[in-house]
Amino acid sequence: FDFVRYGGERWGYNPVSVQRFNERRGRPDGFPFFKSERFKQWRRDQVTALVRKTYLYALTVNPRVLVSAATISWGNGPEQDEAWTRSAAYSRVYQDWRGWMEEGILDWNIPMCYFNEQRHGRWLDNWMRFVKDHQYARYAAIGLGNFLNPIEDTLKQLERVWQPTPRGNKARGVCFYSYATTNTDEQGKEQKHNPAFYEALGKVFQGWVPVPPAPWKENPIHGHIKGTILYAESLDPADHTLVTLRGGGIEREQYVDGTGFFGFVHLPPGEYTLTVTPRHAKPLQMKVRVERGKVTTRNLLLGDTSAKQVKNLSDLARLPEGTTLLLEEQAVTTGMPGTVGDFQLGEVVVRPPGELPLPFLRGDVVTVKGTLRRENGRIVIDGAKAVLVDMLPKGR
Repeated sequence: FDFVRYGGERWGYNPVSVQRFNERRGRPDGFPFFKSERFKQWRRDQVTALVRKTYLYALTVNPRVLVSAATISWGNGPEQDEAWTRSAAYSRVYQDWRGWMEEGILDWNIPMCYFNEQRHGRWLDNWMRFVKDHQYARYAAIGLGNFLNPIEDTLKQLERVWQPTPRGNKARGVCFYSYATTNTDEQGKEQKHNPAFYEALGKVFQGWVPVPPAPWKENPIHGHIKGTILYAESLDPADHTLVTLRGGGIEREQYVDGTGFFGFVHLPPGEYTLTVTPRHAKPLQMKVRVERGKVTTRNLLLGDTSAKQVKNLSDLARLPEGTTLLLEEQAVTTGMPGTVGDFQLGEVVVRPPGELPLPFLRGDVVTVKGTLRRENGRIVIDGAKAVLVDMLPKGR
């Protein structure tokens, strides 16, 4: 991730998000005040939900892929742990990267600690200490703003990157911004592509250093759960549904996001119970078994539907022309050429009615509702609404 946050504390007034917030809180229509603590937490939750969903989908496709983010470290760094909630990252752009590290939905934290050494060296030190002390068995690489400093000051900052904190914690790496604007000169003017900068780094980094191993990915001891909850009749997300996980002495709860997605990470193997509580409906339960190193997917359709529910592509051949059907969890075999056009589930053609925000690609797993047609001996699902509910692992 690069920009995984809001642009500022006054951002976040997308009408869909505002409507969802008002519904969740039981508020009348209208815009919440940007300084409302509840609205701040709402926006923070939306960013976290995006990171969590991305993390779990990345794990599904490739269990060894590492998820990283360039994170915000504006102003003075927290001098005590409790000061984190007053930081710009947490309170102004709603990027709770410390929480992401603690939950385990970010593998590499790369904070952009871009400070002029002479003016704000102490701020940098406070941030580096906080970052090193809040890795939660994951990794952090300190981002240094060499574009703000003379070369000698960048080297001073680099020396401090490797120093342990009073708690004994160290960074696992360093990043530089940027390799194009390499330094400032004696007058403070930015210098481009200065060979002296590259030579100075070459003297510090004289040999190849392997990437630190990630044992939680290479030899995992935990598993994960994810799923998408939709209304069967419309395939709309079952927004405001609360999902509670219990098992093995663990209890967690989470609202689905705006796409109906939920996910629980880093669970000891074993059996868990998911209690799904839709808005204005009775709770229902599902048993889920978590396996080491795997993402278990449990999707759910709520309510009744007038459509013919179909589990297998082979069943479509027996349906009459004009049948409204609901086809669950099928893998895309031929993706769309763009945001307009057909895609295929095996030999079955799926035809959305217009342009989509994003194309469906090979390996996506979708649930589809539409009308069965036959064209030139082929089955077509016409006027189809399709929703992404999973992805196939890499290589399948």
